[in-house]
Amino acid sequence: MSLVENLFVAGGEATTASPEQEKDFFDCLRLKNGVYKTTYPHRMDDFNARLANYLPASRPLRVLDVGISSGVSTLEWAETLEGSGIDYQMTGIDLTLRGLLLSFGDRLHAVLDSTKWPMLFEIDGQWISNPPRKRHLLRHPFSLALTNYALLLWARRHQESETEQAGKILGMPTRAQAIHLVTPRLMKHPRVRVCEGDIVTESGLQGEFDVIRAANILNRGYFDDDTLARITQNLRRHLTPNGVLAVCHTHDEESVNRASIFELGQNNRFALLAKMNGGAEIEDIVLQLSAAPADSRITSESALVYSAE
Repeated sequence: MSLVENLFVAGGEATTASPEQEKDFFDCLRLKNGVYKTTYPHRMDDFNARLANYLPASRPLRVLDVGISSGVSTLEWAETLEGSGIDYQMTGIDLTLRGLLLSFGDRLHAVLDSTKWPMLFEIDGQWISNPPRKRHLLRHPFSLALTNYALLLWARRHQESETEQAGKILGMPTRAQAIHLVTPRLMKHPRVRVCEGDIVTESGLQGEFDVIRAANILNRGYFDDDTLARITQNLRRHLTPNGVLAVCHTHDEESVNRASIFELGQNNRFALLAKMNGGAEIEDIVLQLSAAPADSRITSESALVYSAE
């Protein structure tokens, strides 16, 4: 059995995986855009504590966490809210939360995204990023080449048959199964729902929220200023009047969270409530947003719903 299968099974069922094993997995999982799902426990603790001082009085508090990646920081935020005795409902959204585990026999495995791009290889129980690092290329040249060739054959057969099950490829029993690319500890949380969605196009983003947290997603390393403004406008449409938008960027080299917390006023413009360590780098973009027409606001009470494959 693949180690990935042992950690992340279809349906989000929890396993006995340790946080250290989860971290090792996410450190190797490389998305098609080159971003890793690397995470560090408790990196948001001071930010969550500061945000707690500005939460709206509405209960249950409807909160949205965008760009949740591995879901570890989202889970810690949920635990912080519970520890404070706050009644809440949380939704987490990310572009890539589901994948496909493809196994060729017992030794060769790959985790694919929705476009069938391999994000991670597993060779003889070792996780390897794609593209592989030099030491992995030197250690597993034949196995990696064989896995890539098997993936090519599988993709052709999958396209022809429109089924994920391929029987045997290169004489190896081949099996495919859906997996969740988020910590199982979050998937089983009774107050949290997760959903795939794109904050740039607003696809998958539904409902209205009292608080929206954007941690390590809205920064100039990922998006240009025009796109950042568009994303912020999209998020604003899903905030209640007097709702709170919290933006944070962790500078790992300094171990510092630079954050800004905003309130959406009745004029549909943001006002700065507080900042940490100089504030978020997109603070100016948020404050300069022009007011949107009143009829452009989201009025639906619907919430994001996760649909398992």
